[in-house]
Amino acid sequence: MRWFFLILVAVAAGCAGAGGHHQAQPRTRLTVVVYRGDSHRRYTLTCGPAGGSAPNPARACRALEDFVRRGRRRRVARNCLCALHIDRIILRGVVDGRRLAGAVEVSGCAACGMGRPAAADVAAAFAAMHLRAS
Repeated sequence: MRWFFLILVAVAAGCAGAGGHHQAQPRTRLTVVVYRGDSHRRYTLTCGPAGGSAPNPARACRALEDFVRRGRRRRVARNCLCALHIDRIILRGVVDGRRLAGAVEVSGCAACGMGRPAAADVAAAFAAMHLRAS
């Protein structure tokens, strides 16, 4: 019985220790390019936990993940006339474990037809990246 207890303790300790060596890959991993007028800056962003080189990763994660989810649920074609948005955010990578089909623009124009919550996501993402919503 004593041997069984020692083996059980050793196995439990081994399992607990193994969890610390392999951390789960974040389900959202993005390259974020922030365009401000004629200049741009490139950042990395991971969510769950929030991290990377973006100025405010936690706020950016909430806003950008929500914006992408809204875009995925959109079923209605968009018919919007938009002026050129000089300030915008371009995303490439993986959101919620799913690779983006291509570059995703986050701007007032990109939120057209998606409602006020999408516009709020744009404003929050812009604030997280130190841009002003237009």
